[in-house]
Amino acid sequence: MKLITLDENIPRLLKLPTETPIRHVTSLGESLTDSDIWNYALEKDAVIITKDSDFSHRILSSEPPPKIVHLCFGNMKFVPFKEWLESVWPRVAVILENSKLVNVDPDRIASLESE
Repeated sequence: MKLITLDENIPRLLKLPTETPIRHVTSLGESLTDSDIWNYALEKDAVIITKDSDFSHRILSSEPPPKIVHLCFGNMKFVPFKEWLESVWPRVAVILENSKLVNVDPDRIASLESE
């Protein structure tokens, strides 16, 4: 993983406990489609962090896919969201090493391993 790309549904100011550079999709241009974000991630070897289930569905039918972290929960206020994501990120980062999809629920983390 060379880059982390935050989808538009993730707060722009989010920081993670990682040395990996983080970019928000809004810094890449206006009105990007999911396909634009997908192709950018493939080109840059980036992980997409999103709350959009479309990326999780697309990963099942696209080879090779970029790595996806799908945050599977509703809206949260920024501070609790940031604190929660920071607390689970070290585990997510380890799982990402061998997985193409990591689903992060409030009570569990599940993955789909890379082939």
